[in-house]
Amino acid sequence: MAAEPSPRGVAALDHAGRRTWLIHTLRWLSPDFAGEIIDDTPLADGGLGLDSLGLIDLVSAMEEQLGVTVTESELTDDHFGSVERVLSLIGARLG
Repeated sequence: MAAEPSPRGVAALDHAGRRTWLIHTLRWLSPDFAGEIIDDTPLADGGLGLDSLGLIDLVSAMEEQLGVTVTESELTDDHFGSVERVLSLIGARLG
């Protein structure tokens, strides 16, 4: 198994690289999801089925591997409703 990229390495990725990282992370967090993960795939109901603990695991991975800090007030559908919304949050934080 390959080593995870360092936080600086992941943060330096372009949009496509960040998308690949996010989809890989979401696959790890939702192993029972058999469908294709695309930009408009919901993270919770009707999609990947992430519960609150899965969301916390995603936020932890974002903080540890990307250096993206997420506040409790940001744990909303606006930021975590779909893959694209998470990517938008990451892009806004990392530029």
